[in-house]
Amino acid sequence: MIDQLLILILSVLVLAKAAEWMIQSALRLAAFFHLSEIAVGFLLLSVATSLPELSIALTSAFSDEVAITVGNVLGANIADVALVLGITALVGTVTIRRQDVNDIIILLIIISLLPLFMLTGFLSAFYGLILIGIFLLYAYMTLQKRSPSSSRHHVDARSAVFSAFLFSLGLAIVVVSAQFVVRSAVLLAGMLSISKSVIGATVIAWGTTVPELAVNLQAIRTHHSSLALGNILGSALTNLTLILGLAALINPLAVQLTPFFSLIVFAFAINALLLYFVRRHVTIQRKHALMLLVAYGLFLLVETFLEFPSLFGMPFG
Repeated sequence: MIDQLLILILSVLVLAKAAEWMIQSALRLAAFFHLSEIAVGFLLLSVATSLPELSIALTSAFSDEVAITVGNVLGANIADVALVLGITALVGTVTIRRQDVNDIIILLIIISLLPLFMLTGFLSAFYGLILIGIFLLYAYMTLQKRSPSSSRHHVDARSAVFSAFLFSLGLAIVVVSAQFVVRSAVLLAGMLSISKSVIGATVIAWGTTVPELAVNLQAIRTHHSSLALGNILGSALTNLTLILGLAALINPLAVQLTPFFSLIVFAFAINALLLYFVRRHVTIQRKHALMLLVAYGLFLLVETFLEFPSLFGMPFG
């Protein structure tokens, strides 16, 4: 028991340090390439921290485990926006720069509407290409928006190369740490006889959002909230476009709507809630964080009810 506790504490410390390396390196790379914080959050951090989701999605696609692929993508998005952003804003206020508001609104509209296309019940290879195209187009548009250079943040080529090395090292440590979480969680869920769609939407989603949470807490601690928000929204878009698109390209996904309908509804609702916050406020404060966390709690309650109706005194379907 004590040994496991020590391993857990050590893992958290290593994860936090690796996330700190990623944040510092990403900021130096942003200065070198003259990218805004929200842009580097989307292009560097979100894609990097979405590698666990990509690994699970590709493995599931090759193994014909459609339920885990779709459940993980939708569940990770709900966890990113409601749980990770909720915890982040609970720790410190997330400030939205006025020049980023329109970009954030467009991004939120995209990630709110994309899950609705799953209602067709089939994700073909052609649909996968469209999703990948959406990701590449948004990445290109993001790269076109440069932030003004500043001598105060001047970074030379040698420092940029070293920062890229530290970023990669930190990423590797974060991903490996997250894999330990995912493996143990899947094993535990399997022992409890929980269905694959729920495993993907909750247990695996929690494990694969560990990198986002670690990076965001470091970002908010160092007062780089734009980086944190870019990471969250970028991860959501990456999951729904690049990751789901690659999975559909490898193995077209026939989606049975019944187990995923509640996920699609919650993904849309939580994204719409965040869109409301962004349109009405330029900050995501503690009260908004509590609302996001309550929404996630409601999501877990509904999923538990649908999976184990007998716990609520309801007969099995």
